[in-house]
Amino acid sequence: MKVFMVGDFINDDGPGVANKQLKIGLSDKDVIYCEASGKIARVVELFKMIWKSDVVCFCSPSNINTIGLLIAKMMKKKSFYRAHGFLYIESALSNNITEKIRGKILKKEKFWFKMAEKTYWVSKHAKNEVLKYLPEYEEKFDYVYNGIDFSNIENIINRSNCKRQNNYIISVGGGMKRKNNLMICRAINSLNQKGYNLRFIVIGKPYTEKDKICKYDFVEYYEKIPHDKVIEKMKSGYLYIQNSDFETFGMAVVEAIFSGCNILISDAVGAIDVLDTIEDSDLIRNTQDLEEIEEKIKNILSNPNNQRIKEGLNIEKIDNRNIGHMLYEKMLEEYRR
Repeated sequence: MKVFMVGDFINDDGPGVANKQLKIGLSDKDVIYCEASGKIARVVELFKMIWKSDVVCFCSPSNINTIGLLIAKMMKKKSFYRAHGFLYIESALSNNITEKIRGKILKKEKFWFKMAEKTYWVSKHAKNEVLKYLPEYEEKFDYVYNGIDFSNIENIINRSNCKRQNNYIISVGGGMKRKNNLMICRAINSLNQKGYNLRFIVIGKPYTEKDKICKYDFVEYYEKIPHDKVIEKMKSGYLYIQNSDFETFGMAVVEAIFSGCNILISDAVGAIDVLDTIEDSDLIRNTQDLEEIEEKIKNILSNPNNQRIKEGLNIEKIDNRNIGHMLYEKMLEEYRR
């Protein structure tokens, strides 16, 4: 079975990194990848490559999916969607998004779900959350976790000269509202006023809250750094926090654990599925509860959890080669129907 994969396999943001890991996992399969840039060139490529392939898999939330799904339908080729997020929920957690725009977003996503043979979410947690909104798609939804190359992370850590700083807290997601890094700033500020002297490293695009985050003098903000540098920052940190309102997986959480960080994450993070030894003290139940966040940071500063969490990390479930093979086999099964 020849597969044509369409999506972002270049950038170092969440979907880009996940897709690059998937590409490694599929390296021994008959798979071709999109390469064209520019709208017209991409459409021409879709016609050409879908015709050459047995199935097509869309791996990024792009408007090109709509065109590609229609082309696949016309050519009677089975298509699949690898969903890194649910834009309808995520838009509700952003600033300046009207209900009219959200309605258009939902209509577009429902078209993708309808046209694809299957939509593969990046965690069971994400699939179940989306089904609360769209229960009619239960038969068309499945999940295959994001994959991670643990040997590569280990190589980055081993060659890094960074030393762990016991007062460094790290988060990714930048100024995106649903990541709630501003709330972490407020909790750290409160702790520092009590003598903790914590630093907060924030990595990611500005979005809407960067300026508010950077008003705190304990913040180090990195808008865009290569993925291996992100791992190095994690190696230097003591605590990684992911305070997201909605997170379909959260590869950075697993990378932080493997890098030696203690973790504190919200119960909306899909990576919880593969953390077998997670406890309530490691979870933020209310992302807007300043007192809860502050108290749980204090607890982990006194009671590190990295060793326990790492021992319960189910590596087999998220090894990039296992994930690549699993996705391929699931598509192959549908192709043969």
